[in-house]
Amino acid sequence: IQYTRIFSLAGMSMDSLATESPLTYLGFTLYRPDPTIVRVEKDTPAARAGLVRGDQVRSVDGRETKSLDELIDMIKASKGSPITLDVKNIETQESKRVTLTPALVRLDDGQEAVRIGVALGAMPEMVRVTAGPVDAVGIGFTKTWEMISLTFKSIGTMIVGEASVKNISGPVAIADYAAQAASIGVIPFLSFLAMISISLGVLNLLPIPVLDGGHLLFFAIEAVKGSALSPNIMMNAIKIGVILVLALSVLAISNDLSKYIG
Repeated sequence: IQYTRIFSLAGMSMDSLATESPLTYLGFTLYRPDPTIVRVEKDTPAARAGLVRGDQVRSVDGRETKSLDELIDMIKASKGSPITLDVKNIETQESKRVTLTPALVRLDDGQEAVRIGVALGAMPEMVRVTAGPVDAVGIGFTKTWEMISLTFKSIGTMIVGEASVKNISGPVAIADYAAQAASIGVIPFLSFLAMISISLGVLNLLPIPVLDGGHLLFFAIEAVKGSALSPNIMMNAIKIGVILVLALSVLAISNDLSKYIG
């Protein structure tokens, strides 16, 4: 009833809702991403048909696709029957026509869905910015500091419970992300390696015994106290540090296994 009153006040009858979006009628235009493939899963109808990242679907069975939503609706409407796609790669500008048969899959709730094995979305235009040696050093320091700050903020949010510890990733997830970055290009891959190196450096400086940060903590205590800690205290602290590092490693690997296997 409230919605009816709102549209009536806007001068819009309920009959027009069936043919026109309320937001469109009121002068708003929704952003509709182009039907572009951003990832192709292995051993799927899309992969077997030769679709690749960057392919933009122009038509399905001769019908033009103007948005991502239209493409999804057309794939669903096929109900597993073969469809012909006209695509053009926005990176290579290569056009091609492929025919594939969407797979019918059974969801957890028992309903049937249609899949071709791609992730759809918008690929923003990439602009490469170059800088001289002096400017590049300054940009490098700025980006490094931003990454250090982000790492500390992430650790802080997990400590206070604002972020889930499930966000902690282990070697399996790192290898997966590295492979995805490498598939995009050399620069994204090197950027990912730099990000991992900075994050590991920050973690290594945490005041946990057995890490470099723990040694710095011992040196600071020694400087304030005027003498070194007793071997017994240092040994117990190192044992606690080993337990913490092992627990963190087990948590990270468990998150990887639950994500990629479980």
